[in-house]
Amino acid sequence: MKYILPFVLFACLPFFPFAQAVSDSAHAQAARMAEAFSNENYTVLGQYTYPKIVKMMGGKDKMSAVIKAQRAQMQNNGVTITGVSVGTPTSIVKTNSGLQCVVPEYLDLKAPSGVIHSTTYLIGFSMDGGHHWTFLDASNKDLATIRKPFPEVSTQLTIPPSQ
Repeated sequence: MKYILPFVLFACLPFFPFAQAVSDSAHAQAARMAEAFSNENYTVLGQYTYPKIVKMMGGKDKMSAVIKAQRAQMQNNGVTITGVSVGTPTSIVKTNSGLQCVVPEYLDLKAPSGVIHSTTYLIGFSMDGGHHWTFLDASNKDLATIRKPFPEVSTQLTIPPSQ
């Protein structure tokens, strides 16, 4: 019995670097998406947006136009984005179509009423073993609500409430 635990640990060692590489890849690409959003680089933002979202919005050009209009409305109301960053991915799960994870996203806004700090969540999707990721904004939505238009989202994911 005392020999089983070391054997199990030794047998699992090859998977730890893979899991870390997948997490690092998801984090780096979510950070690129956040930077693109912050810098209003809608071409790059479109590359990291979950394809079903892009399609639902009528394509990358229409998606960009909608986001630009929303940001202009925010600025007209005195609200500016002062920072966007992401945290370490959690809940990495394997599905029939690839990998999925949850990535915390931190948003800082300056508003007439003061500074607002919020934590929301992105759902990451990789169809190629973690090399390329696209993301879906899960802020203020529970898993059941997200799964209505996106039934491919794994029920194994845990999406904390936005703060």
